[in-house]
Amino acid sequence: MKTLALDSSFSVYGLVNQFSIHNIIASDIRLLTHWSHQIEVQAREKALPVDFFAAFQQLHHFLSVSQHYQALAATARSVTIFGEPDVFVPSYAGIQVVALHRHAVLAREWFVIAAHPTFARAVIARETTPPGTPRQKRLFEGILTSDPALVDEVAHAIQAHLGAAATS
Repeated sequence: MKTLALDSSFSVYGLVNQFSIHNIIASDIRLLTHWSHQIEVQAREKALPVDFFAAFQQLHHFLSVSQHYQALAATARSVTIFGEPDVFVPSYAGIQVVALHRHAVLAREWFVIAAHPTFARAVIARETTPPGTPRQKRLFEGILTSDPALVDEVAHAIQAHLGAAATS
């Protein structure tokens, strides 16, 4: 697992205009989970060289879907996973895991982003309930978008922060 000194105030959710007419708003964890899964499936099935980013808050959530991400990594240009390192995550070919400090803004966010010139999808959300809230009672403010310009902007911002962290 790669530990990068990311700017703890960096927010993917903060990059998004939640009120754009191109975005669908949601707060329900079941709907965000469904949208995230659909983006993962579509990205795998299209087998495009996407740049794929996913934030799991805590990395134990990643372990249950790691097989899907390994399949995605076979065709993706890059796969980067973010989360608080609450469990050991083995190294997977083609998957970069970025450990987040528990107080980092990204540790409260949920996003699944697939960026490619012909396929742009993103679920981007932040949790609004306090830490420790039971899973089914957790609420988020989030959006689903297929706006290529927004997805590209967010993907480039993440890559820039990763690059800055790698050189610091």
